[in-house]
Amino acid sequence: MKNDGVHKMINKAKLRAMLLQLEALSIAESTGLYQSHLDTARLDLSEPNDQGQRSQQEQSAVEAQGFEEQSHLHQKHRNLIEALPFGRTAVVEPGAVVNVNNRYFVIAVPTQVISIDGIDIIGISVESPLYKVMAGLRAGETFEFQQKTFVVTDVQ
Repeated sequence: MKNDGVHKMINKAKLRAMLLQLEALSIAESTGLYQSHLDTARLDLSEPNDQGQRSQQEQSAVEAQGFEEQSHLHQKHRNLIEALPFGRTAVVEPGAVVNVNNRYFVIAVPTQVISIDGIDIIGISVESPLYKVMAGLRAGETFEFQQKTFVVTDVQ
């Protein structure tokens, strides 16, 4: 990709709102799936003991637990996003939007690609290997990642 030197300003308030909305949707989905699987996992003691049904109920209970964990994870993400400073910054840090080789990242939580005003942004967490190698850098600085050199072209 060519670097035209023009960086688009990201509306960080809009970005925060979109991140929170994504987490709210994920919490609702995980909670719904949890409840659905939990309902399937309930044992009906008035019925005769059927091994096949009992096995299905046990599997549903395991799946319900996984959805409950997902719900808690997305709630942690939501709390993190709410606590992050999304103000203007000159260094790669939590809450920053970073342009690396014409690709935008928000340092917050892992996300799918989010499109804001025609700009695609990917969320990454502070635990991600990519963040760890560029933490603290400023626009114009370079870093190595997976045997390639990258340039931080903008930090907001």
